[in-house]
Amino acid sequence: MTNILTAIGSIVLLFVSFALFAYSFGSGEPNALVFFAGIVLMTASFGIPMTVLGNSRRTW
Repeated sequence: MTNILTAIGSIVLLFVSFALFAYSFGSGEPNALVFFAGIVLMTASFGIPMTVLGNSRRTW
């Protein structure tokens, strides 16, 4: 169950980061804080599953 929730959460974080990137470039002037937040969320969307699934005791 943890693997499924981790995968879903990762996909949600990835889509939120895409939305932040689109907003930062679509607004009138580039917004560096929103862009940086998108980078942080995208990094988290890849890092969290590797950490959670890498520390799981079950093997595939």
